[in-house]
Amino acid sequence: MDGEPFIADVRVNGTDFVPSLVDYGCLCYGAPRILENAAGDGKEVKIDKITYVSIDLDGHQQHRVFMYVIDDLNWDMILGKRWMEDQDVHIHAKEGYLEIGSMEFKYETDDVTSLHS
Repeated sequence: MDGEPFIADVRVNGTDFVPSLVDYGCLCYGAPRILENAAGDGKEVKIDKITYVSIDLDGHQQHRVFMYVIDDLNWDMILGKRWMEDQDVHIHAKEGYLEIGSMEFKYETDDVTSLHS
């Protein structure tokens, strides 16, 4: 019942590729588990910084994507529900890809088996 999260390699500011969690809010357990997975240590984290970056998801490019800055997460970047809504993202977990509807773009993960167990 509990599967692996959808991870995408996203190029940030045209330089580095960052493994990023695409968080569609459907991990198996409730909020305490999700927060624990994100921080890894169960501690409360105060969010007091934001930034913006340019991202490139295998050719799908966006400029000025705003993000919260949170230290010591298990993922370097999380593309969350708000980003998914803004970009009209649909995840096809069984087939191992996501579609970005705003650009009719398809991103395939390298490891289809990690999307369902």
